[in-house]
Amino acid sequence: MSKKKILLFAYTKVNLGDNMFIYMLLKRYPNINFYIHLVEEGYNKLYKDLKNIHFITIERNLDIINIEDFDAYVYVGGSIFMESEYSFRELNDFNKFIKRCNEKNRKFFYMSCNFGPYKTQEYLNLAREIFTKCDRNLL
Repeated sequence: MSKKKILLFAYTKVNLGDNMFIYMLLKRYPNINFYIHLVEEGYNKLYKDLKNIHFITIERNLDIINIEDFDAYVYVGGSIFMESEYSFRELNDFNKFIKRCNEKNRKFFYMSCNFGPYKTQEYLNLAREIFTKCDRNLL
């Protein structure tokens, strides 16, 4: 049986908090292959001793990801739910992506993130909709 494959979404520049969560995932699940988009050269050196992380150098585009290529998806981030024009657009994009994951019976998780501040009820409602579609158990 082949190893499970999980695609990570994360801020791939040096960021202690995100890096620690990713490191903990890699150490906790050594029998899972994790994939992550590489944005900053040198970032891959942080995990040079771990064999279960693989770097993707193509641009992250949710619309072209074949949902069936991975067994699960994990978004690692801190302040990713502060309402702004950008975050509202990204929330909509991930809402569509998570719907596709659910249709293909693939798990999606948010890890280590906090919510707010937000300004509009519309943003809060969209976030609630997304959270109801996410999974709670990785394995």
